[in-house]
Amino acid sequence: MKLLNHTLGYLALALLFVVGLWGCLFFLYLRSQINADLDRNLNNYKLDIIEEAHRDSTVLIRHGFWGKSFEIHKATREEAFAVSDTYENGYMAMPQGDGQVPARVLYTAFELNGSYYLLTTSLATDEIDDLMSSLALSVVGLYLALLISILLLNNVILQRVWNPFYQLVSQVSRFQIGQNQHLDLPATGVTEFNKLNEAVSQLVQRTEETYRSQEEFTANVAHELQTPLAVSLNKLELLLERHDMTTPIAKAIIQVSEMLRRLTRLNKSLLMLIKIENHQFADSVPYPFDVLTEGLVSELEVLAKQRRITLAFHRKGGWQTTINSDLATLLITNLLKNAISHNYPGGSINLTVGPGMLEVRNSGLSNALDQRLIFERFHKGDASNQSSGLGLAIVSAICRLYHLTITYSYQDGQHVFKVSG
Repeated sequence: MKLLNHTLGYLALALLFVVGLWGCLFFLYLRSQINADLDRNLNNYKLDIIEEAHRDSTVLIRHGFWGKSFEIHKATREEAFAVSDTYENGYMAMPQGDGQVPARVLYTAFELNGSYYLLTTSLATDEIDDLMSSLALSVVGLYLALLISILLLNNVILQRVWNPFYQLVSQVSRFQIGQNQHLDLPATGVTEFNKLNEAVSQLVQRTEETYRSQEEFTANVAHELQTPLAVSLNKLELLLERHDMTTPIAKAIIQVSEMLRRLTRLNKSLLMLIKIENHQFADSVPYPFDVLTEGLVSELEVLAKQRRITLAFHRKGGWQTTINSDLATLLITNLLKNAISHNYPGGSINLTVGPGMLEVRNSGLSNALDQRLIFERFHKGDASNQSSGLGLAIVSAICRLYHLTITYSYQDGQHVFKVSG
């Protein structure tokens, strides 16, 4: 959820509670004021009835006068003193006999010429209830209109307020280390946003400097290693040609030579990875992946046969993408060599090329590899394997460079690497 919507969600809940509470309190207050006004009218009505009864005793047997409704019943002194003025919501009979309607009712008692009477008088409130219902609907409508207006207004205001933050997020999400990019963050009138922009800019600058320093160090070390490695291998080969060389010493020299060759291959792979990440392969052209793959299969088929591995090629259509030809060759070669080196005698490799996809499916370990680490540098799915651990890292770097997608999955006992774009 976006920060803007998150803020508006809390604001909507707050308004729902505050404005809803305000509407309820307003309605209750209005109802109480109307009831208080009705109670005053009923009290005045009671006084008029008692005063009229003092002048005209026939009032005691009537049920109304001057358009007002009441009932009088004779009572004992104890019953009269037990009654106090009580105002309640109830019902009253219509004069025309059309049933009952809601009313405000007063229960009281009075004394007249030594006799005691119970008095019940009422005022119809059906029109008032209709008015209150209409008023309640109006309040709800006003509440909804107010809520929507406030949310829309705050949405516009918050979008404007948070615009520098979204600009920062947009630029940071597109930023890539080592691409000679820089953040263009405009100054704002908000101190917190200015501090955030400054902190992010400094962090990006320090990250770039650290990256460049590590990159230069790795490249320099790799270059410096090339010459002593080549010299050491040549001297070891010269030692093997000596006529007085004994078998144990020759075996030791061969072992050291093999280790130096592995170190040489590792050095070359590391240099290649650095060149890819430094974008030193600029001559990219539309290249037919299907044709290139078919040619490489015929070359690597010999290596697969040496390990008794069946290599099958399937073409489901053409795929042409813009890429450097050398890197395209390296990508396919590394995927196939990885499938061969991590396979077993009698295993199989199925290479499929189609529109926008290249898939390598091979047998190998009986369990899935760690998808989080498989494309990391120097990670080896099989600890006993003699590979450098950079083959798939180079494949991943090439895919990132040309905006291709490389994925790994384990399906039906087969390890599946798929490049798509």
